[in-house]
Amino acid sequence: MKTTEEVQQTGLPSLLQIRYLMELEKVGWKRGTVMEIAGKCGVSHPAVSRYLKSCCEKGILNEKYEFTTVGKMMLDRYRKLIDETENYLARIGIDEEAQGETLRKLIENLDCATLGKIVRSDRSSVQHVPKPVIWKEESFLDDMLAWGSWPVCIAIYQAGSQIEQLRKRSMADRGVERQAMLRHNKRGSWLELSIQKMNAISRVDHAEMKGKLSSLKYECNGRLHKAEIRGNKVNIPLEACRFIQNSRGIIKGRVAITVTCSVGCVHMPESTALLIFWL
Repeated sequence: MKTTEEVQQTGLPSLLQIRYLMELEKVGWKRGTVMEIAGKCGVSHPAVSRYLKSCCEKGILNEKYEFTTVGKMMLDRYRKLIDETENYLARIGIDEEAQGETLRKLIENLDCATLGKIVRSDRSSVQHVPKPVIWKEESFLDDMLAWGSWPVCIAIYQAGSQIEQLRKRSMADRGVERQAMLRHNKRGSWLELSIQKMNAISRVDHAEMKGKLSSLKYECNGRLHKAEIRGNKVNIPLEACRFIQNSRGIIKGRVAITVTCSVGCVHMPESTALLIFWL
């Protein structure tokens, strides 16, 4: 696996460095921008600062840390390439868990022209593959889900816009059991999560800390709704979920959530995440 320095020696930016630029494009340059980007990307302040300075030297950014014409073209090219490559990995059946790392290796080790030819060639060969079927909640329940209780696997990822494909797990992912229950009966339809204890290591004194997920809100029709936590169970109505069936017949659901966690004496700030489950 190549280090960031080895990737830089090839002249290609790392996927993380592309994310620095995407975040810069969103927030613009102002006091505290470097710290904000570092926080969102989970890296140190100096790492972001060094890379942005190198972009100024390469003509990607000007002295005011604004994108030059060359910089805008480069960022647009990588954004499009990331989207195309993510779709390519899904088409060839790369497991969702491995897509982030595979994407990183392709972006960092192949030039844009070569990688672009690979994904476009594959796309042309599968033009007639049926598109995934997407259901609204009502049609999914009517057409696909019989009454009863169904075990599903879940994963919670940090929310992202252009870089969701990095698939970095949210801290909340450690606060729920891997298996949940999808319940559909006369009383209603909901996804039932089981909360479990969380473990973390203090960055201050390296002591082991324990805690749990303390609140969860789910997005439905553009609004956040607080889910009630009873004991170690929390329910999310299926009307808040979006369902999709891919060409291999796998049915997945997803819902945007915000969570807070308490570990030791530390109460983590509310963070947005994407909960995905599959039958």
